[in-house]
Amino acid sequence: MGATTGAVTVTTSGGVATSGTFTVTIAAPSVSGFTPSGAAAGATVQIGGSHLSGATSVRFNGTSAVFTAVNDGQISAIVPAGATSGSISVTTPGGTGSSSAQFTVGH
Repeated sequence: MGATTGAVTVTTSGGVATSGTFTVTIAAPSVSGFTPSGAAAGATVQIGGSHLSGATSVRFNGTSAVFTAVNDGQISAIVPAGATSGSISVTTPGGTGSSSAQFTVGH
């Protein structure tokens, strides 16, 4: 982590060699599931997947949630007030991944 797009330079006792542009890509996140499968606003939901660290946004069917990235495979999020049933999405610098399963917002 921490690599950026640019040239790669190697220095040895024989001299310096520089490559052309080396492009760093960041994998898009994927959401594989969540527990529980439904809850009321204010409840905590554990979201599982991959490439979740560095998350900048978590949404419950489009409604922004407060969250903490636990590690690359897990996020802990609070069901936001006003959320409706639907998919859960996670956005990182690599893109956005959404659950195929639907989260049910209950009372």
